[in-house]
Amino acid sequence: MIICKIRLAVTEALLAQGYIVHNWRIGAPSLPLYNDHSQKVGLADGGQSLRGFRSFSLTFDVLDSLQRRTLRRIAEEALDSSGGLIFATVDRGWNGAGPIDDWIDVSGQAHIPQITPIGNSNGLASSGVTLVVGNLTIINDPASF
Repeated sequence: MIICKIRLAVTEALLAQGYIVHNWRIGAPSLPLYNDHSQKVGLADGGQSLRGFRSFSLTFDVLDSLQRRTLRRIAEEALDSSGGLIFATVDRGWNGAGPIDDWIDVSGQAHIPQITPIGNSNGLASSGVTLVVGNLTIINDPASF
């Protein structure tokens, strides 16, 4: 499955061992997005102008508590590192504008919005968990596997 090539790491050197499905034991995201276009939302609508902004997000339908903690730990360790960066391998084709299977290595600032557990799960499962990484810098194009 192509999506299983996604990697996350706190340093560029560890990227080779950062496959989210194989190494981190986190299931493949249900909604991966890569954005590399300019976007403008009027200030009257509560937005701001973004020019040349690159980001990606990985949304997971359901994560158990261990997977959720692992994802949060990766993001927090990246923020606590000297550069505050997370490293990843993503597919530019996720934006729908280019060919799929166009993998690149990137670095950026990680953020996980508020996580809400699924009702009646005693906090053991969460739905709609999203990892957002913004302010991307492309490191390798194409990605080195």
